[in-house]
Amino acid sequence: MAKRSLSFLFYYLCGKLSGRMKLLGYIFVLLLMVACAGREEAVSPQVEEALYHFYTGQSYQREHKYYEAMEEFLLAEQLCEETDKVVLKGQICWHKGCLYAGKFDYANALEMFTQANEWFAQAGSDVREYRMYTYEQIAKVYADNGNPQKSVEYYRLAMELAVQMRAKMLYSPHDS
Repeated sequence: MAKRSLSFLFYYLCGKLSGRMKLLGYIFVLLLMVACAGREEAVSPQVEEALYHFYTGQSYQREHKYYEAMEEFLLAEQLCEETDKVVLKGQICWHKGCLYAGKFDYANALEMFTQANEWFAQAGSDVREYRMYTYEQIAKVYADNGNPQKSVEYYRLAMELAVQMRAKMLYSPHDS
């Protein structure tokens, strides 16, 4: 990744931030630099900015600033619309679903979790953990919404993925 685009990103982000958020922006840019060091594939400025808004949204979500978090997730979603980053798209939908569920907006929460699961399915088996957590969130929404049968159905799906992941972790090529 070019130093110029990272320094631009840093000044752009930090100019819009203050206090603790400025520190988080600085840490984000440093982590991005470390992650991209020595890689052939560069992260586009559009994806950099989407990641920034995604992580800023997570920070707001942890601070229970739901409106600000949703704004950041919507910006991140908009920025990665034209990209092939399906896992990031799924994570954005997952977090939006959590925000909706926290506000008892179950219809939108289910829509976001379903959309997240579709993105994760496109990514393949490497993201089974994300799919497991998505099924768990869907199960919680159904339980909170008074539908225990659907809740149990999704908890079973989450458990099946957990068992698959556990079996993969326990398998060793040297065992055969």
